[in-house]
Amino acid sequence: MPSQSTLFDIEPDLTELPDCELLKLGDWIDAKQAKELFDTLQGTIAWELRQIFMFGRWVNQPRLTAFYADEGLEYHYTGSQWKAHSWIEPLAALKDRISREFDTQINSVLCNLYRDGQDYCGWHSDFGKTDGPNPVIFSLSLGACRTFQIRHQTRSDLPITSIELPSGSLLRMGGTMQKHWKHQVPKQLGSGPRINLTFRTVMPIESVH
Repeated sequence: MPSQSTLFDIEPDLTELPDCELLKLGDWIDAKQAKELFDTLQGTIAWELRQIFMFGRWVNQPRLTAFYADEGLEYHYTGSQWKAHSWIEPLAALKDRISREFDTQINSVLCNLYRDGQDYCGWHSDFGKTDGPNPVIFSLSLGACRTFQIRHQTRSDLPITSIELPSGSLLRMGGTMQKHWKHQVPKQLGSGPRINLTFRTVMPIESVH
């Protein structure tokens, strides 16, 4: 894989990237509403510090998480599973807006709280057994602007791509992206707190056994 220093793009034409569908809406929520929503969700989401199985052992996730979904759904990823909390009004309203504007049916959201710039999310793809074969994920950012990076899993000719995600921005990831690309949110010195909400449609666990 090429090093970041030798191949590195910032904000390319996302429609030209192969093997994926990416759409960024930079001001899906205006700044005032985004600040109010951040403050509300920071205090009302049932945040928890969880462990995931990596490199043969259980480690603390470098961020806080919570999972909200329709009744009976779970989220499974990297040996960990999230039981769903019942929808709270702000998250349900966002779910309904995304479902309406993108003509889709969302049944869950995985919430992430990056407490500061030391919290991060390492390279991965959202390809867990409850995600389905070609998941469509809507990623909403609130709070501090963080850099979102993607890299192709097999094509070394393609650079690591960085996308800035300011508060109120919505990134739609679809097509075969989760099969062919990995993504991360690296550490970012001096960054303030950020909430990331990844709305998605998960499969009932009984259908993936």
